[in-house]
Amino acid sequence: LDILRRATQLAINYKAKQLTMKHVQDAVKEASTTASVDLVHSLSRHSLMILRSALAEQISCG
Repeated sequence: LDILRRATQLAINYKAKQLTMKHVQDAVKEASTTASVDLVHSLSRHSLMILRSALAEQISCG
């Protein structure tokens, strides 16, 4: 329901006449981005260092 509420807000902001799948997809994208950011912000310093190391390794290895 939160996704549909946010999708409706997006449609209103865009002055759309109908709620479309694009609005829903944008709302889902926002929700998943927010969850990811919240997760990273909640990590301890040690966990954050491990995450950074893993990302650096992934980038260097392709």
